[in-house]
Amino acid sequence: MESIQNNKKNKLPENLSGVHIHFVGINGSGIVGVACIAKTRGYNVTGCDMNATGPYSHQLTKLGISVETGHNENHVTENTDMVVLSPALLFKDKYKSIPELVKAFETKTVLKWQQFLGDSQRLFCSTYP
Repeated sequence: MESIQNNKKNKLPENLSGVHIHFVGINGSGIVGVACIAKTRGYNVTGCDMNATGPYSHQLTKLGISVETGHNENHVTENTDMVVLSPALLFKDKYKSIPELVKAFETKTVLKWQQFLGDSQRLFCSTYP
C-alpha cells in the first residue's frame, strides 16, 4: 500500500458543499473535536468506534452526529466522500484488520485527523472574507 502521506488522492475536495466524512475512532480525545468542527462547518459527519461512548460523546450527540459501535465495511458507502482516522490505526498496519478502512483505502480519500484539520483550516482561512 502506498503511504497515506504520499497518496495524491488524499486531499480535501475543493467543493466542500455536501461532503460526507466518516470518522473512524470518533470517540478518541483528538478526533472527536475535529469531527465536531467538521459538523459545525457544514460537513455531513458520521463515525464509528469500538466503544459506544467516550468522555466527549455528549458533544457528538448534541450536534446530531451518528456514531456506530464497532467497525464494518458498510460504514463506508458510495455516499462517503472521505474517511478520517486516527494515526494510531496505522501503527503496525492495524488498519488491515478493520474492514471499513480496508475498503476506504481502496476506494476513498483517507486522511489522518491531523491532516484533515490542517487542510480544512487552510481552506477555511483562504476563503474567509
